[in-house]
Amino acid sequence: MSLWPTSAAFNTALASDRRRWFTQVEIMQQNQVLATLNTVADGSVTLAETSTRRTCDLTLVDPSGTLTPTSARDLLAPLQSEVRISRGLRLAGGAVEYVPLGTFGVIDPTVDSLDGAVLIQLSGADRSDAVASRRFAEPWTVKAGTPTHQAIIDIVRSRLNVPVRVTVTGSTVPETVFEDLTSPWDAVQKIAEADGLTAYFDQLGTLVVARDEEVPTGISYNPGPDSFMLEAGRSMSADTTYSGVVVSGQHPDNTPVRVVAWDNDPKSPTYYQGPFGARPFGFNSPLITSAAMANAAAATLLRRVTKMRQKVTVRTVGHPGHDIGDVIHVEHPLSRINGNYVITGARIPLRIGSISLTALEAA
Repeated sequence: MSLWPTSAAFNTALASDRRRWFTQVEIMQQNQVLATLNTVADGSVTLAETSTRRTCDLTLVDPSGTLTPTSARDLLAPLQSEVRISRGLRLAGGAVEYVPLGTFGVIDPTVDSLDGAVLIQLSGADRSDAVASRRFAEPWTVKAGTPTHQAIIDIVRSRLNVPVRVTVTGSTVPETVFEDLTSPWDAVQKIAEADGLTAYFDQLGTLVVARDEEVPTGISYNPGPDSFMLEAGRSMSADTTYSGVVVSGQHPDNTPVRVVAWDNDPKSPTYYQGPFGARPFGFNSPLITSAAMANAAAATLLRRVTKMRQKVTVRTVGHPGHDIGDVIHVEHPLSRINGNYVITGARIPLRIGSISLTALEAA
């Protein structure tokens, strides 16, 4: 959950006014790269704060007809293949440095033609979609005392062979049964939320289980002749804003747990003893077994639902490697924007066009 690291040469090329971009698509099956393409005609990668963090739309040119899927075993067959998309920048010496944008399962490929060329259009979703679609055929039981991170790993690896990067919190899960024909990824999300964690797949398809934290990047978007920013705007809404959270856990085998956390900053617009008043958000999970888990969940939720944070949109020609949780500095005098913001979404074009970022005021 941070800006993809790039070399000093990449950053120098990015700062120049002669940027030349490339898009690379690797076709994969069972974690093996079977083909590498540079025939992208159009498309984009989208990031969002949803259970499936990364999705894509992609149009490929198939000059020889070898990529066009005709059966379920072909190279771009849905539910069999993945595409790993990367955006590359030519460096001063002529080499191209690539930034991965995501690893996506192929969904709904369609074939069309234009001016004699064969075009393949497809959509894709990160590996959470593959986990979700492999529903439990039988009830899935998590044994009492299983660490939360291990319970998540066990579920995911029963569906996919993927690398993992996890945070060990010391918390455990009570005996829990997830019903047959339910989504394993929903189960993963419920276990993570109960321990104040977030679970997602990163750009390379690695399962990440971590605290939901804001990560400074040191990147600033502001007006000027050498700026990456094209335009910016802001908005504010109180529709889903609260001044506190009530987190509770009730399980037959454990003592009930309940934690209340308020926005106690008198300078905050959602200060619970101020004009906004006491407006609690509720979260209940039978997977919460201790005060430590309840406090972790409350801390995560409190940061999300309080402060009535401003939302900004930034259109930029800058770094393509942003992720959810990146903190950027944005200045735009015309919109009266000046502060640090945490990225909550993005749309990254694969050909011509600007990157669109959405962000909230940093906590």
